[in-house]
This record gives sequence, C-alpha cells and structure tokens, in this order.
Amino acid sequence: MIFNQEDQKILNDIEFDRSQYSGFSITLDKSLYRWTSLTKECALGYADDVSEYTNDLASRDFIWRVMDKISEDGKKQLEEILVPIDKLFIQSTVEIDNPIMAYDWVKPNEHFWYYRIPCKIAKNEISAFESQTGKSLKGLINEI
Repeated sequence: MIFNQEDQKILNDIEFDRSQYSGFSITLDKSLYRWTSLTKECALGYADDVSEYTNDLASRDFIWRVMDKISEDGKKQLEEILVPIDKLFIQSTVEIDNPIMAYDWVKPNEHFWYYRIPCKIAKNEISAFESQTGKSLKGLINEI
C-alpha cells in the first residue's frame, strides 16, 4: 500500500500518537496483521481467553482511526485489503446485542467488531465470554 504524502503524514501522526499513548509501537501494518490473525483464529475456533480477544479487537480500532482520517483514495487502498478480512470476521462470528467492551464511544454502525463474538469458543472460556457479554451464549455459539 502506497499512500500519498498527505495520507502518509496522517498515518505517521496517528501511529506516533497511539504508540506514545500505549507505550509500545502501534503501526498500520501490525494492526492489519493482528486483525487478520484474530479473524483466522475466529474462523478456526477461538481458543484464547476473552481478555485477549478484546485486546485483539483494538487492532481494528486503530485501522478505523486511520480510515476516519485519510483521503478517499487512501481509504480505497486500505479497503482493498480490509474488506475480505472484515467479511471473514463477520462469517466467523455472531452478532451480540451489547458491545463486548462498554466504551462510551462504541457505536454499532461504526464499530461492528465490538458487537460480535466468535462462533466457536473454547469450552473453558465460554463462561468468561458470557460474563463479559452479560448474557448466556447457549445456542448462540459452539464450543471447541
């Protein structure tokens, strides 16, 4: 992906800001990699714990922040990569009524990833996902 100068400056500023805020390096490339990895994990069956799942969702937040600031041409470039990953995520997850993380800025029409959980979750993690979502997942997901 090759952004124009203006979009590259915007990306560099966002990467710097988010890295300073978090205390570790956050880049678009790393976020795309993490988002792809999470999506593949969900497709196979999510065996990690709910806190790791919510951490991994932050990679999609970063991508959303970038998409919100760059030009239409930059968005088109990023969407070419992002659309198939998002589609697989949607296919590999089920929608839930309330966001898995109750941030006041999370909106269903903008942050769909917070309103979805894996279709297949490790048996020993189902209760943690239920606790996080505040509802029974019986009949909604399968255990692995």
